Amino acid sequence: ISGKLNEKQLEEVVNTLMSGLKDDDYFVRKSYAKSLGVISTNSTDKQLEEVFNALPKEQQDCYFDSYEKALEEISTKWNEKQSKRVFNALIFFSKHSSNTNNDKDKDRRLMKLLGVISTNLTDKQLEGVFNALPNNLAYYYFKSYKKALEEISTKWNEKQTERAFNALIFVFKHSMDTNNDKDYYLVELLGIISTKLNDKQFYLLVIHLLERAKNKCELYVNRALSKISEDMWKRATICGLKENIQMKNENTLMNKENSNNYICKIDNDTNIRLLVFGLMTFNPCIQLNCDDNNTNFDALDELIRYCDKQAIKWKFPTQLKWNNISNDENEFKGYYTVIHEAARSGDLSQFKLTLQNHPDIDINDSCNEHRQTPLHLAINNGHWDIARYCIQKEAYIDIREGA
Repeated sequence: ISGKLNEKQLEEVVNTLMSGLKDDDYFVRKSYAKSLGVISTNSTDKQLEEVFNALPKEQQDCYFDSYEKALEEISTKWNEKQSKRVFNALIFFSKHSSNTNNDKDKDRRLMKLLGVISTNLTDKQLEGVFNALPNNLAYYYFKSYKKALEEISTKWNEKQTERAFNALIFVFKHSMDTNNDKDYYLVELLGIISTKLNDKQFYLLVIHLLERAKNKCELYVNRALSKISEDMWKRATICGLKENIQMKNENTLMNKENSNNYICKIDNDTNIRLLVFGLMTFNPCIQLNCDDNNTNFDALDELIRYCDKQAIKWKFPTQLKWNNISNDENEFKGYYTVIHEAARSGDLSQFKLTLQNHPDIDINDSCNEHRQTPLHLAINNGHWDIARYCIQKEAYIDIREGA
């Protein structure tokens, strides 16, 4: 019934329960502490402070276990007003507690409580928690937050997922210029909800991770990016291409409507450059075509252009496969088959002749159905003369078979 009490009734109940903490009987004191834990989900910051200060050390575990269990059960059913009330109370006391006492056990339990309710906080509230979070207690907070996310994120609807994602990505974006361990935990939390994100949300997550990887090179960010599957990279890439083309179309329309005053909306080129950086670093063998969710030639050409720029910057060879040189795709496929068969059988003269007559063929891009290059086939079959010739033609020696 505590959720239905008015302020005066709630205060009377809290005072009554607090008086029970002084009872001579240990089990009575324990019962009162458990009841206080339940009712604390509706207490004001002042009431919560009074309870915390009056709580005997012997009853702290009992109280906090009860409080945490109550929060876990009802936090997903809160409206915005209830969530704000509990958040303000916990934040108020965590700040006050850190300045007035040295009870580390109590501080750790406070962090765990904040972790439980964080799945329902807005972006500004979550930022407030992060700013108030002492580095030495961050582990307890994030462990609790992570556990809560893992337990309830699978039951979320689209709106709940969006709320949690917006809050986490907001804090992650605004912590770009700080150097602390909290970012590591943030990346872990974002990883937990990544499978629930729609295409646009996942694309934004990848862009923020890539921005961090490019500017700060943290190992845990690179590790998170390297765990992204080829299908997920494909999702992010297609979404990024669509966003970029849509932005350019909007720019064109705006400029036509305002022919006297040139207006150009900031386009998505920065994000495309980041996406190219990510693809060439973490998933360089991605395969896209114009049938992928209506991806058009303009979008692919845009991606190719930036890939070539990045390749030149890194002193990689630009690959002619990007450009649609020949309309006779079957013809090129035939030549690729010839050089693979020559490499497998050890026919060096046929191998050289095909490459000399068709300089557009990229020896590094010519993979068979098993993703083997001519160098792989030559080595596997012991044709060292062809293997040496492949290396002379700048075949990559560090690409593993099947990659």
